[in-house]
Amino acid sequence: MYWDVISVAGAVVLFALLVLIYAWIKRNEVTSLDKKTASLKKRLIDSPPEFEIKENETNTSQIEEKIGAGGEILHSLEQDVEALRPIVEMVQSGLYPPTFGYLDSEDLKDSVRLKRVEQLDLIKKDAAVTKYGTFTLFGSQKNGAALVSDYKKVFLRTFNAEFEDIRKKLRVSNREASKDKLDRVSEQLEKLGEVLSIEINHEYLVAKVRELDVWASNLQERHEAKEQRKEQQRLLREQKKEFKKDDEELEAEIEVSTAMLNKARKRAVELVGMTDKDVADELSILRQEIAKNEAKIEESMSEAQKTKVGYIYVISNHGSFGKGVIKIGMTRRLEPMDRVVELGDASVPYRFDVHTIAFVENAPEIERKLHRHFDQHRVNKDNNRKEFFEVSVDDVRRAMESLGVDSEWFYDVEAREYSESDLMRSARLRNRDDPDETVYPEAI
Repeated sequence: MYWDVISVAGAVVLFALLVLIYAWIKRNEVTSLDKKTASLKKRLIDSPPEFEIKENETNTSQIEEKIGAGGEILHSLEQDVEALRPIVEMVQSGLYPPTFGYLDSEDLKDSVRLKRVEQLDLIKKDAAVTKYGTFTLFGSQKNGAALVSDYKKVFLRTFNAEFEDIRKKLRVSNREASKDKLDRVSEQLEKLGEVLSIEINHEYLVAKVRELDVWASNLQERHEAKEQRKEQQRLLREQKKEFKKDDEELEAEIEVSTAMLNKARKRAVELVGMTDKDVADELSILRQEIAKNEAKIEESMSEAQKTKVGYIYVISNHGSFGKGVIKIGMTRRLEPMDRVVELGDASVPYRFDVHTIAFVENAPEIERKLHRHFDQHRVNKDNNRKEFFEVSVDDVRRAMESLGVDSEWFYDVEAREYSESDLMRSARLRNRDDPDETVYPEAI
């Protein structure tokens, strides 16, 4: 009985305690809710819904802009990946892409790339390295075949590396010796591959010899071009001697004829409106004299522009004028590059890059025809003496070839000064908070 009373009393106390705890929790919830309500009221006062909506719209717009910019970058990267895909495929096959210098013409690049594609086709057909027997490894043909497959890749890479070494040492004087050396490399590898019964396929060897011929022919053409340059310089010297005196006389004659023409025109203007027969006769004489002097000036100018040998140059300056702007000009200097260097000395911030310099027998006429052909693409529409055009190098090449001008072309320009300056500017921007600690790229 006693314990029952205590148990009931304890239950009552516990119930009372629970009621107190529940009341305390409810009170705190009400207090918290009041605080949240007050906070929401304050927020509604400080930041009305319209402001929140506008701010969210602004954030959404900024995010959409970033997505758009990111999409353009992604598209550009996808294009780069697609362009690099053939190169990756070539490298994975054991055939490295050719390396070119800025003095290598576009014709050479196209020919070499074509040869490399032919070689890659042979590799894909498994016709670059020949397996003429079977090899077992610890009694397993499967393991032996796997070893042979791996060794064939090493075999091919070794042969291609030896070819590159021979190609870099290729000169006009050692063309046949280089071919013989390539044959010896193939024979040496054949001896090394006897254990695994593999050798360089004859068809692949012939393909590499053909590529070597392309490089050698280009060197021969360069050598012949040097000899031709000597003859061109001789013609230019003779021309300078022949026309120096004539040019001076023609300039003086043109100056006198122009002065007489202006005087005659002025006198004719003064006589306008008079009807006397003597005045009419004088006007007739003046008209004849005007026509005579105009013809004389035209003849003098034509004489000054007679067929003259010289160089047509096509140059660009990405840093100064941007991409897509080409300068087409002519020079009669013995060394045409002197003119190109002169153009890039003080008038522009960067040097010009050369796309072609072609020696022609009638430089003024070729230049005039080219300027007329691209007249609609002039950068300066007001002054035709400015020789800058918004055209592609390929367009100029086609135009010159249609005029019978054949020369070496270079599409990929170095733009070294501009590129290095751009790298330095980028480095300064990245370190503008601490310019004394500017770290320049290793490429400079």
